[in-house]
Amino acid sequence: MGLFRIRSKKGRALLDDDDDLPESAPTPTGSSRTVPKSRSTPRKLDGRGKAREPKNGATSVTLSSSTVSRKSHVNGDASNSNSNSSNSHHPASLEPPSLEMLPQLVDDLKEVDYDTSGDVAARTLRMLFALSEHATHSDNRTALVRDADGQLVPVLLEFLGRCERSSSEQYLVLLVLNNISIPSENKRIIAIDCGGAQVLSRLLCDDPSCHLMAIILVNLTFADADLRNELVSPRSSIELVEALSYALRVASLSPAEHNNREPLSVADENGPFPPRKLLADVMAEDHRQRRNWNETSQQTNPQTSTRQQQQHPRHDWDILQKSGLVFDASKQLYPETARWCLCALKNLTRPSRDALSAHALMDTGIVPLLLRIITVGGYIPGTQQHHSSTRHSGNPISSLALSPNYSTGSNSKPSDPSSTGAKPTALVTTGLLDDEIPSAMNSPASWDSNSMHDAALFTILNMSVIPAARQYLREEDAVHILSLIADYRKPRSSSGSIIAGVPSTPMHDNDTTTHSELKQQQLQSLKARMALAYLVGSEGHYGQPRSRSSSTSIYANPDNSVLHVSALEAELLVELLANTLHHRAKDGPGGYSAATFTVKGTLYAIRCLLTNHTNQVTFFATTGVKLNALLLKAVALHSIQQVLTIDAEAAEHACFSLYLQSYFGFKNRFLPLSIREGD
Repeated sequence: MGLFRIRSKKGRALLDDDDDLPESAPTPTGSSRTVPKSRSTPRKLDGRGKAREPKNGATSVTLSSSTVSRKSHVNGDASNSNSNSSNSHHPASLEPPSLEMLPQLVDDLKEVDYDTSGDVAARTLRMLFALSEHATHSDNRTALVRDADGQLVPVLLEFLGRCERSSSEQYLVLLVLNNISIPSENKRIIAIDCGGAQVLSRLLCDDPSCHLMAIILVNLTFADADLRNELVSPRSSIELVEALSYALRVASLSPAEHNNREPLSVADENGPFPPRKLLADVMAEDHRQRRNWNETSQQTNPQTSTRQQQQHPRHDWDILQKSGLVFDASKQLYPETARWCLCALKNLTRPSRDALSAHALMDTGIVPLLLRIITVGGYIPGTQQHHSSTRHSGNPISSLALSPNYSTGSNSKPSDPSSTGAKPTALVTTGLLDDEIPSAMNSPASWDSNSMHDAALFTILNMSVIPAARQYLREEDAVHILSLIADYRKPRSSSGSIIAGVPSTPMHDNDTTTHSELKQQQLQSLKARMALAYLVGSEGHYGQPRSRSSSTSIYANPDNSVLHVSALEAELLVELLANTLHHRAKDGPGGYSAATFTVKGTLYAIRCLLTNHTNQVTFFATTGVKLNALLLKAVALHSIQQVLTIDAEAAEHACFSLYLQSYFGFKNRFLPLSIREGD
């Protein structure tokens, strides 16, 4: 059970209740906020609210009905007189709402004309909201979607399309849709059968400031693999990945970037453009902006530029921010929309049999933005630096500018195995070091669960499992960016190598990282190391398929040293294997739910890491006996289980990991003396 609150500008909070999500989903809780009554002027939504929610799952927003009456009382006599007038027209509204009223409520909403701000609409929506607000109303949430001949969701979606942007009526419709999108049995009906995913994705493209639409899409995408595949199918007209990517790109623009751009057309005489067209246009504008910045940089006098960089490094950093080469999370148009779009993409890319979502995401060209979001240490993604030469160097930005093609403004599809991206050429040199660059403060210790950084890293981790995505990620320099996270604050020897078994240390004398933040950093570093295991240790080794990379680029053929794990990482990974194998959560700082990771993905990461002999020694010296016991248990579960939790592929990962560690069984004890020791 977790907490989830979105704070409004007045300091009140939106409530999220316990719900009956499937086993893999968390159960959020929260407190209440007043539901607005209808008013003639639209009420602006808080697009900059802060949130705190459960680990790795669907999130929802529900409200308390008691606050509705409090708001009505505060509004005074005029509000009450309007309510009385409405009640005389609709006597049923004097009674507490019940499911028996649903057909009449649906009819009332159907009869609302183009003026959606009237009393009838407001009263009807408040009653629907009251029927769906609490976790105890889970049966209501299911019945609301199915009763009255299943008309409620189509009527709500049609009404939503007519609501004035940021109006209280739009707000109430979204809250009702949010509540009824929580039960797993409702997701397919809302998303596919009623066309909710397509309607909401297009409305989100029309108004990227409305993060509640993105939250509903997060709920709908926290679903089984079959539904996720339908949502991202190339044969579908939904274009959900494109819509989320477009909204993410617009929402993540800084105000300065937004003001420097030419206004983009969003419709023509035939109607609004589909998300794929909107995304292509915004990525083409990215391409144009970067090309203009490169041309301006080339015209700069090199001697003058160097002197200015030495004297005014912060000025140079400001130029980089305006160029779009770096990402500053504190300067976004709509940070909540960006965050929830990333959470939806994280849900869509969860491992499954098909790689449709990974292909769709690669084709959008938005992956470089995800990599910029998770970049730490002042490194500029896409610059001509390679991890083998800069991994232990303090990460100076020695070469900067990107080619115009870096934002994938071209029409090529990276998901095509024959496609190889052109790598950028350095144009500008700066004198900025880690301690001079604000991006160095992009510490993994601050990446809380369901933050935009956490969601972006999870998305990259999910994509790294897909064989077809690995070459693309390597070409985008993901290996080096992930290695900066995995090795963040690791103590180093005088030669620059990582010192195994030594706790992480502060980067600066004034570092105030707390114990909780350090635990969170260790979790994020572990996720980065697992992604590196998939990207670097999954191909070309004994017992594995040949490397898929046909490129000779250093980006496509990284140094295997990024696989090296410390003693602490080995312990955390074995702990993760034990927790996933026994369906356990980890509480406290750096914790995760029982559904955050999969046992198959954990076994695969261990197998990939054990291709490195140094890691074999590290695992043996730290947790070898416990690891071997857990690996044998995974094989045994596959053999005797009645409910499939360890499939044949996961059992193969466990068997091969045992083989890679078997050498040490001839030297020391290979298995625990008791069952309890291996738990």
